[in-house]
Amino acid sequence: MPYQVQVYTKEVLPETYPDGLARSIHFALLDENGFRTELNRGYGMLFARGMISEEGTIIPKALTNPEIFRCVDGNFLIRAVRTEENGNAESGINKDEAGVEKPWILYWTSKDLIYFEEATSPEIMKDPDFASVTVSEDMTLYPAFLTDEEAAHVLEFWNTDPGKALTPFPQAAGLADPVFFHYHGKWYFIFTNDNKNDIGIYIREADTIPELLSDETPMHLILSPNEEQGLVQTFWAPEIHEINGEIWIFFAVSAEEFGPCCHMMKLKPDGCLTDPDSYEIPVPVRRKDGSVLTVPEYRFLKDRQRKERLSSAEQESLCLEDSEESGCTEDHPVTAEDGAIDDRIGISLDMTYLEDAGKSYVLWSYRKGIAGSVGLGGPKDSGSMILIAEIEKEQPWQLISDPVLISRPLYGYENARGTVNNEGPYVYRREGMIHVNYSGGDARGYLYIVNLLSAKAGSDLMDPASWTKRNTPLINFTTYPGVYGPGHNSYFTDEDGKDWIAFHAVDAMDGKRVSVGIFEYPSNILNI
Repeated sequence: MPYQVQVYTKEVLPETYPDGLARSIHFALLDENGFRTELNRGYGMLFARGMISEEGTIIPKALTNPEIFRCVDGNFLIRAVRTEENGNAESGINKDEAGVEKPWILYWTSKDLIYFEEATSPEIMKDPDFASVTVSEDMTLYPAFLTDEEAAHVLEFWNTDPGKALTPFPQAAGLADPVFFHYHGKWYFIFTNDNKNDIGIYIREADTIPELLSDETPMHLILSPNEEQGLVQTFWAPEIHEINGEIWIFFAVSAEEFGPCCHMMKLKPDGCLTDPDSYEIPVPVRRKDGSVLTVPEYRFLKDRQRKERLSSAEQESLCLEDSEESGCTEDHPVTAEDGAIDDRIGISLDMTYLEDAGKSYVLWSYRKGIAGSVGLGGPKDSGSMILIAEIEKEQPWQLISDPVLISRPLYGYENARGTVNNEGPYVYRREGMIHVNYSGGDARGYLYIVNLLSAKAGSDLMDPASWTKRNTPLINFTTYPGVYGPGHNSYFTDEDGKDWIAFHAVDAMDGKRVSVGIFEYPSNILNI
């Protein structure tokens, strides 16, 4: 029997389903008996891409009036009007030759309602790849229906069982950003310790994963605060990586004022992962010119204020230590989404490691515009974004290329209600693809998500065009019953070869204390 495909937006529910989610395109199948099945558990599937302001901040966008058609060649065409995030019509964006304001239309094409390609109004009329589905005077479009076989395929993908938990959620309350690592016959669990106000780096050791989650398993403090070394607060998102046969701990940390910067700490030869004396002194990640990866904005602002109090002669002779070290000037905007960004002033965190085609890389999250009283979500907040740079294995803390931007939180699922985040990248491989799971949205609330960046193995990973972002989150607050805001994940394979995803989440819509969850890895991965 045929299934009709429906597309629609949802009512905005400020406390549970805000603008950025509700005003996206949702899909449902309607059978001949009138039984309606929402796809993707009723969560949006296609979102409007936000714009970037002259100040480098993100302007969220939304959608209204979605339509879907089936073309003569069997492909699907979806279109919708782009609006402001609150649903208001855009102004000054799209005018015809007579200067008349016209709505900006977004189009998506799909062969199977699983993979989608996006285009805007001008693009779809010019791009020959869209010739078979371009809306033109002689183009015939039909209502969208699926056969039984097609509907079964779509339902299997979008409404599949997401997988079972390794142990019942919640586990390990107050521990965030979980990473699990198997080494010399033991399992290790490293994390951000909210129970200790994110001060210090702790690790657990056990024979099994469930043991690592037990409160009875001791936590070993492997890095204590050290004011002389600038290790004072926000010990965030530690990860363990084996690089060139050596063990490294990646983490971010701030000095006496908020301003996390990526650091690395190497395990000494024959050292013990749970022994603090087995590690060398941590070092900050440095750029190819030797300067530190990021300089906190408060240091730059203090230097500028100090400079303004000096005479002209004194200013000319003054060497501003922090801004000199970073190579920065007073003009440091985020300028584009294509990699052309000045990322030297701000914060860096959540660094991870990637090897491919004989080269080594690090990926991390960068953010600017949160200095002083402005804070996260303020008018100058760029939102966090994901960068990549090449390194050499022998000195993984030393970049050998300039950073390149590969993702910003432009979509409603990663910037809803002012929670403008792309962070926590973590790498794994599957069927010739490099996948980078990352998180977006509110890191301590139910809007946190896990999504996917993908590139073909062997491609130019320093080219942003090599990376594709999944249309809708891989995991969100509808994925697992009773699990809200799953995010900042890691990926591991157990001794039996089974794949697992670990993340932190809260156990209620208004929950604040995060806990660890470990689930079977979702099977509906887009191998783009």
